[in-house]
Amino acid sequence: MSVDGASRNPHADPLLCPRWCGPLKVISVFVDPTVVEVILRHLNITDPPVA
Repeated sequence: MSVDGASRNPHADPLLCPRWCGPLKVISVFVDPTVVEVILRHLNITDPPVA
């Protein structure tokens, strides 16, 4: 599944499947900043979003 559509549309529901329009479930949460950095680096996302 691609998140490109959700990243372009700020009003997209992140818990609604863009393909099937059904609910998504959160299956994990990363809270360790080091792990998050490794994942973002792997995805070539260098600038973290501003909260």
